[in-house]
Amino acid sequence: TMAGLTPTFGHIPTRQQRIMRKVSDSCVTKALVSGVGGFALGALFGGAMGGFDSVVPSEAALEALQKATLGARALEGVKVACRSAWATGKAFGGLGLLYSGTECSIEKFRARSDIWNQTLAGCATGAMLAVRTGPKAMAVGCAGFASFSFVMEFFLGGHYKKY
Repeated sequence: TMAGLTPTFGHIPTRQQRIMRKVSDSCVTKALVSGVGGFALGALFGGAMGGFDSVVPSEAALEALQKATLGARALEGVKVACRSAWATGKAFGGLGLLYSGTECSIEKFRARSDIWNQTLAGCATGAMLAVRTGPKAMAVGCAGFASFSFVMEFFLGGHYKKY
C-alpha cells in the first residue's frame, strides 16, 4: 500500500487520500504503469541488442558503408539501435499493458488473489496475441502463456513454500 493510505483505527482518510486509493487500485492505472515500464525495459533491451542485428546488407549498401566515414557509420549504428529500441519497446509495452490489465480485471472479477489469476491472465493474453492466426494458434498461445505465468508465479510468488 502507498504510504499514508493504510487506514488506521480512528483515522478517516481525506478526500485526496480516497482519490489516490481509487486511482492506484484502478486496473487502467496498473495496466498503464505496466505498459510504460514494459516499453522502457523493452527499449533498453532492444537498443542494446540492436547492434547485434543479423541483417546482411546488400552489396551496394555494404560498399557504401565501407566507404563511409567513422562518424557516418556510428550514426547508422545509432539509427539501427533506435529502430530496434522502438520496435522492442512497443512489443514489451503492449504485452505488459495487456497482461497486467487482464490480470487485474480477473482478480477484481474473482474477488480473490491467488496463483490462478496470473494463470488465467496468461492464457487470455496468449490467446489475444494470436487472435489473427486462428483458433489453433490461440489455444497454443493460451497454453504457453498460462504455463509460463503459472511457473513464474509459483516460484517467484513463493507458492512453492506451501508444498
